[in-house]
Amino acid sequence: MNNNLKYTEESQKFISRRQLAKRWSVSIMTVRRREADGTLTRYMFGRDIRFSIKQIEEVEENSKVK
Repeated sequence: MNNNLKYTEESQKFISRRQLAKRWSVSIMTVRRREADGTLTRYMFGRDIRFSIKQIEEVEENSKVK
């Protein structure tokens, strides 16, 4: 049972394109553009593409108006 908890914690560190688009209130195409311009690094889990929550938070922090 502990292994399931560990898996759940690990899976929370990454989100899908769709989840990221919803979080940022943008289209999936905009997320793809951020991949293409190097703003985001994608990770492949089998056929699934995911993005690191840590990197997303850094991008969000750096993009705030100061």
